[in-house]
Amino acid sequence: MILFKRTLLAVSISLSTFAGQAMAAGNVNGAIEGSVSGSNEIEITEATVIIENEKNGFKRTMSTGRNGDFRVNLPSGVYKVTVQKEGYQPTVIEEVSVSIGSSANLDIPLSLGDLEEVVVFGEVAPQIRTGTAESALNIGLADIEMLPVSRNIESVALLAPGTVLGDSGFGEDKDLISFGGASVGENAYYIDGLNVTNFRNGLGGSSVPFEFYDQFQIKTGGYSAEFGRSLGGVFNAVTKKGSNEFEYGVVAYYEPAALREESPDTLSTDGTLYDLNSENEESKYTTDYYISGPIIPDKLFFYMLYEQQETVEKFTTKGSPGRYNDRNIDDDFWGVNLNWHVTDNHILSYMQFSDERTRENDQSNFDYYNRNKEEYTGTVWDERGGDNWLVRYDGQLTDNFSISVLHGQNEYSLTTISTTDIDCPYVRDFSDGALPGNSNSRPGCQASSRVQAGGDERVADRIDFEWVINDHTIRFGYDQESNSSSSTETYSGTGLRENGGVYYSYSTYLPGATLPNGGIVPVDNGDGSPVHIVSYRVGDVEGKFEVESKAFYIEDTWDISDTLSISAGIRNETFSNYNGEGDIFIEIDDQWAPRLSFSWDPGGDGESRVFGNWGRYFMPVASNTNVRLSGGELGYERYFIFDGDYDPKTFAPVNVGADGVPISQEIGDARVTSDYQIVLNFLIET
Repeated sequence: MILFKRTLLAVSISLSTFAGQAMAAGNVNGAIEGSVSGSNEIEITEATVIIENEKNGFKRTMSTGRNGDFRVNLPSGVYKVTVQKEGYQPTVIEEVSVSIGSSANLDIPLSLGDLEEVVVFGEVAPQIRTGTAESALNIGLADIEMLPVSRNIESVALLAPGTVLGDSGFGEDKDLISFGGASVGENAYYIDGLNVTNFRNGLGGSSVPFEFYDQFQIKTGGYSAEFGRSLGGVFNAVTKKGSNEFEYGVVAYYEPAALREESPDTLSTDGTLYDLNSENEESKYTTDYYISGPIIPDKLFFYMLYEQQETVEKFTTKGSPGRYNDRNIDDDFWGVNLNWHVTDNHILSYMQFSDERTRENDQSNFDYYNRNKEEYTGTVWDERGGDNWLVRYDGQLTDNFSISVLHGQNEYSLTTISTTDIDCPYVRDFSDGALPGNSNSRPGCQASSRVQAGGDERVADRIDFEWVINDHTIRFGYDQESNSSSSTETYSGTGLRENGGVYYSYSTYLPGATLPNGGIVPVDNGDGSPVHIVSYRVGDVEGKFEVESKAFYIEDTWDISDTLSISAGIRNETFSNYNGEGDIFIEIDDQWAPRLSFSWDPGGDGESRVFGNWGRYFMPVASNTNVRLSGGELGYERYFIFDGDYDPKTFAPVNVGADGVPISQEIGDARVTSDYQIVLNFLIET
């Protein structure tokens, strides 16, 4: 059991012509902040600031503070800002863009006079914020459509500095990203503020079509105390929403196999064929249908998307090129977004989507010398994904105090079944001639080595506050997650035993060698020739397990001057892991995670900054630890001398009883891995 902890220190100098806007701590909304001044840069108090989104009728009015400053949290979008003060000419700024997790900074001048209105058109140029040392990439879907980027959030993350593509072996059906050298299993995924990270093993998160996203924020380091449970990066995204305009459309993509580059075949270190890449093919069809608009103009809006996606893959199994796979991934998706502007200061949102998908893999024998597909052997079905939904409230209670509340759930299925699960045990051949004429390391008829049913479910709640007091922006909040994992898993060949299947493995040893169970290989026929050994292994797992994570945080960002800001915050984490009986077997509390940072704009023009951050970050113990170490798990292995007699269909040894009865000569005692509930309680910090 390992609790991961990382302490990071970074100091950087940034000189940029392309930079993100000022960063805000919020994980869904953005903000507009700034100051209002008159001639001679005199701050104007109690000026009226009107912020409007003309697409959905949103309007919010507030007054400037004692220093002429103001700040308001807003959903991402494009706004018009109007500033009025008696005795001054009004100023209007059109098209102020607000991005997820960022602030648009405005310095608004007012001129004395009696003109009814003066309109200033233009956009606020993105600047580097002096208010935070967070490293993040903010980019919208419209910007990405002009770039040669694959249509998934992981490819967007690769645009951020310090990110690299992880090993493809970790991602089951997607690429995973490493941030700053961290593991690909140490990242966090958020959609509309809901954590959708895979908490079973930390690898990836829920799958959402590109057309359903609106904006992305890729946090690569120095992120605030609001974010936890990750040591690497944060994938933070918001989805599209409706407006007063009815919109609909169809977006289609086709990736033909004929236009894909072919990889070379690869060999193992002993010169045998490992991966027959020249026979691999992949094509993908994707069609998105969407519609959005008002249910009640200026009040209630909807956005709906349905995606039909089919991926067809043809490939030989790595390490076993004698097995050919025809895989079809049925990945239809649906999602809906509802937004109700109860008043200009109170917004309710509901979002739901389903990324439930099935991978169907037809397997056949393959003659890789003559490149011929032979007889069909079986089909494997992998069920993944599930339903996700959230309800969110955002409220501006006063001009300087706001609140957001979220409740949500997500599901992820982990079920794998095949046509051969009952009759075909899992068989591997690592021997030197135990099965004459066989060159396949997986010679049996099993289509899948393991049979499993189960999945994960998360229930998440959080509440966040923001309070602006003069030059201080104070954020604090609380969040908790209750995560459940269920698992029933065994080897293939479930008809061989009452509780599950069997794994047979052939190996070759010299006489006198010591087996893993401590048994000594006897001399066969007295001539010192190698001995063929077959092992009989049982491995069953079953149970339902809970993981609870709780945290509270507080953070203050202090704008000391127009060019210098510092942030100081702290987060407290608590992690509790429950065994199959519902009792706590790991409890780690009072995990204090301080965050400190500074940011300085030496030129005062927003074109450069010097910043540094120091922080401590924690990760919970993955629920897979509960499944493997604290539930009902039975595992043992027995070793027998192989007499050469085997079933020509399953390649299972005939004279080793299906229940492990030593009809053949047994060597040593059974090596038991576990047949009882394990309670483990120790901690390693790294």
